[in-house]
Amino acid sequence: MNDKEAQMPRVEHELTVAKPPQTVFDYLAAADRLTEWMGDEFERVTSEGGRRFRYTTKRGSVEGTFEWTEFEPPRRLAWRGERVSPLGPLGAVQPSGEYTLTPADGGTRVRAVQAPEFGGAMKLLAPIIGASIKKSWPAQLERMKRNVESGG
Repeated sequence: MNDKEAQMPRVEHELTVAKPPQTVFDYLAAADRLTEWMGDEFERVTSEGGRRFRYTTKRGSVEGTFEWTEFEPPRRLAWRGERVSPLGPLGAVQPSGEYTLTPADGGTRVRAVQAPEFGGAMKLLAPIIGASIKKSWPAQLERMKRNVESGG
């Protein structure tokens, strides 16, 4: 592992949702619904129009925006957020990630990736933040799965 990989944790998780790809895509693309399945992470997510959203996190009340950078129904969604500085001038993080959806066993296989980029002192926290994402991401995705399957 090189220094860049150590500083840029990439967290992946896969699961199968018992709904068609378009249904899963539509739920994931409705980013203002993130609080339904990532409520431990986001306090509020609101649309700014189009494919851009504003959010406030629960931890540290960090505010920022993100947008869908790839929007390919019903196969792929990718996002990139603006660089935010939870440590003020000491460092920043730029959230990014993607969802890849493929038909599988009458449902949808979802590959979900988070790949934040860290700058300044935030690089020192990258392993801790990466471990936190790795721990919370599967549970959040399971909540998404339950919501989609229940028609939520």
